[in-house]
Amino acid sequence: MKKLFITWGFVAAALTLFSCAKQETIVNDAQPAQAGVPFELVAGVDTKTATTDASSINWVANDALNVFVAEHNSAFGANKQFTTADGTSTFSGVLESALDGAKTYDWKVFYPYNEDILTVSTHNGTKGYLTLGSKTNATQTQAGNNNKAHLAGSHMPLYGVGNGVAGDGTPNISLTQVMSVVEVKVTNKTDSPLVVSSVDFTAPAGTLISGTFFLDFSGNTPAFTSSGPSYTSNVAKLTVSDGAAIAKDGSASFYIAVKPFTVSSGTITVAVNGEAKDKTITKEIVFAAGKIKTIEYNYDVVETVATLPFSIDGTGKSSVYSTADGLSASGLGTDYGDTHTPYYTKFDSTGDFIQIHYDVPAGKVSFGVKMIGGASTSSMTLSGSADGVSFSSIETFSISGSQNDVKNFTSSNAIDASYRYLRLTFTKGSNIGFGPFSVALPSTEINVTSDNPMAVSNENDIYAIEYSIINPVGEKSISAATDVDWITGFDYSTPGEVAFEVAAQASGAPARSGNITLSYDGADDVIVVVNQEKGANLSGVYNCTFSSKSWGVESGADFSWTSGKDGAGFSNDGIQVTTAVTGANGTTNKSFTSVSKVVVTYNTNKSTGAGTLNLKIGSNTAHSQNWAYTSGDGRTANYTCTFNIATPESGQIKLTVNTTTNSIYVVGVSVTASGMSNP
Repeated sequence: MKKLFITWGFVAAALTLFSCAKQETIVNDAQPAQAGVPFELVAGVDTKTATTDASSINWVANDALNVFVAEHNSAFGANKQFTTADGTSTFSGVLESALDGAKTYDWKVFYPYNEDILTVSTHNGTKGYLTLGSKTNATQTQAGNNNKAHLAGSHMPLYGVGNGVAGDGTPNISLTQVMSVVEVKVTNKTDSPLVVSSVDFTAPAGTLISGTFFLDFSGNTPAFTSSGPSYTSNVAKLTVSDGAAIAKDGSASFYIAVKPFTVSSGTITVAVNGEAKDKTITKEIVFAAGKIKTIEYNYDVVETVATLPFSIDGTGKSSVYSTADGLSASGLGTDYGDTHTPYYTKFDSTGDFIQIHYDVPAGKVSFGVKMIGGASTSSMTLSGSADGVSFSSIETFSISGSQNDVKNFTSSNAIDASYRYLRLTFTKGSNIGFGPFSVALPSTEINVTSDNPMAVSNENDIYAIEYSIINPVGEKSISAATDVDWITGFDYSTPGEVAFEVAAQASGAPARSGNITLSYDGADDVIVVVNQEKGANLSGVYNCTFSSKSWGVESGADFSWTSGKDGAGFSNDGIQVTTAVTGANGTTNKSFTSVSKVVVTYNTNKSTGAGTLNLKIGSNTAHSQNWAYTSGDGRTANYTCTFNIATPESGQIKLTVNTTTNSIYVVGVSVTASGMSNP
């Protein structure tokens, strides 16, 4: 398509013709003609007339005209091509014979040039048709609001007639518009911003206004006949790319070129974003060539809002993105065929997008595409908006691969909880077919803010787990369950807390653990571990079991040790002391009162082992006992060595292990005393 002019209006061209046989003939530049006549039209609301100022033609190199010439009141000759080689207003062509300066001539000029237009009234068989506005399987495209730049080019024909021009004179011939234009002025009457993506104009049934037509230029104005019922339509469609949001009570204009027509009855329909309004015609209305007629359209449709979670499987093709709840589309191409199911919807231009308006904060966005037409890298950018006007980028997905590859994507970046609009915008490398698309709710989570695991005393008491719900769902509530019988009495009366009761430990009972499982509909369960300390030791016996060669003790031990010398290792359930590390020792971190007995449990090598155990309590004289293998498998024997203290002693306990043969494995120590405290 060649762009002829930037703004719409009447234009005129002066043709200067030199009467020379078989030589170039010159066509000079255009001059403006006068604007149109006011009229009235209603489509849901009152209408007014609008015309624009005239403007110059902006020719480009190799633009060409159909030129016909004849002696005045004689039959016109064959179609001649006149061309501007450099894009200026001078067109050159060749006439069949010289013009006689004593005679007058009639001229007819038509744009765009078509070699299959043979004469002013005939064409070459099924060829020679012209496209008016757009073909029936396509739409006109307006880039942004209030833009008339698309009202130009080969689908917007021009014509001119000059009669009785002297053969040696300079004819003045006005080139005027063949097309009429419907301006749909859209005013947003809703509370939400409105982005117009499509405008359709439908004439009464049988009134053909777009498609391909044959030209009859034998009269002073062009007459058109349909090129066939499949190629002409009573509907003219406009796609709006890069449309800006129209605020409440704001307006923007959208322009649709149509073949001139007159209507005196029937119904005219205008649809904006698929929302149609009808007007019954009761008096004659003329949509004249070279005129813009304005239809005021109040968009008062309450925008549907999608309920999350939301998904489309792709089989609805591109129409699903303008008809499904909460969705709109911009500049999407025609659908792909069934061989690409379910990736029907064509993304073929940078800036193509789909948009969803939804009701609650969104979580993950997922979509699938199929590579079509090559392997150049494309991308899809996910952006979001709170108001539908100002969008911010969330994440960009790179789309690359081979022909017919299928790619699936899921967002990983967080989506702002204030957003209620999401948009996927295409940047073209290769074309893609867009298929399954979904927007999920944010993942719901139980967030425990108190300690986990939670330590509780050995007494009967009440404790509470503190929590919050991330992305709560409706009126859902938390619940708790346990796998032990000593945790009971769950209470949810305090928001953000689950209270529970623990039973007291029995005297001398070992430490124990239980699980509390928190559940919330839509969230993963969370387990809180409750560790209860051992029961009070009323008998005065204190125990520990070793867990490492450096005199570490197991969880729940009554007392711990500090290493003076580590053992050789830890195996056979105890601290290994070999002849190489004889003298390994540890000292309790607690001080004992009135110690009357100390029992050391140990294992040995499988069949050998000997040495001594030295015990010193506070500053008292050390006590010594022999240890040795006795019988059986000494590795699991759990031998005991008992120190009976005839006169009770007080203080920290130091145990030194000496080995003379093979190995000993010190398993644990039991202390009988009247009390235990920090030193």
